[in-house]
Amino acid sequence: MAVLSPAPALAQSSGNAHLEDQVWNVRDQIVGFAERHADPATAAHVRSMVDGAVDHSFPGARARHQPAAPGGVNFAGFYTPAAPPRMSSPGFELTYVNLASAMHVGSPGEHARIPGLSLVKMMIAHYVFAHGHAADFQKATMMLQRSDDAAASELYARYPDSIAWATRTYGLRNTHAAPHWGFSTTSTYDMAFFLASLMRENPNGPVLNALRTSAPIASDGKPQNYGTATLPRVQGTKWGWSDNHQNHSSASFGADFVVVAYSPGDAARLTALTHAALAGYHS
Repeated sequence: MAVLSPAPALAQSSGNAHLEDQVWNVRDQIVGFAERHADPATAAHVRSMVDGAVDHSFPGARARHQPAAPGGVNFAGFYTPAAPPRMSSPGFELTYVNLASAMHVGSPGEHARIPGLSLVKMMIAHYVFAHGHAADFQKATMMLQRSDDAAASELYARYPDSIAWATRTYGLRNTHAAPHWGFSTTSTYDMAFFLASLMRENPNGPVLNALRTSAPIASDGKPQNYGTATLPRVQGTKWGWSDNHQNHSSASFGADFVVVAYSPGDAARLTALTHAALAGYHS
């Protein structure tokens, strides 16, 4: 399936309201055709891609044409200017989007390239569940729950296009796959968008369910209890850290929000910076 490249965002006005209506009608036709003729997973993927393009070009269009049900996933926040974090620190990057209210909090460098660390394991696993062999599903789940590097290396060797596929499929402009998964790069914004896309496609999908049931201790003995995971109302988290434990990241989701943070330094620093940055924004 061709990947939809979002057009530049257009402000809502009387001049383009008619165009928005026409675009929404085309959206309904495409999504309806997919739901009638494709399998559920493919239909959900088509809906996610089309809605992402519409959200980017016409922020708020879905709220006007298809009001979200309570707990619905609203992508408008990704296309609105980010409010600044309550505090900043060198090297610290954060993206927070409320998927109900469309509130967007982002550090100045939320689009900047950062080490992918183990966050990119979500992309490997998503590819395995979507296109891999059923025999690999359990390994992909364990890779996420325990952040198992050996499992990641085995699966990435078997599915070397997995990270690049995710960047193409979801339009992640600042995520770049490397020959070894551990050297891939991303941004907090890209990871937040990817996580929200999984929520929109299937809130009970295998990647999100694995993050909901993460082990308290990773395969290498690292406690998985820091960063965005310590925020109120978090349901699931993927953590990342460098081999020397001098770089940490985490990506979390709740019923109506996604949040991704990265910082040089130890895990405690990431936790403290995340809470300080979102003070008054999230509770």
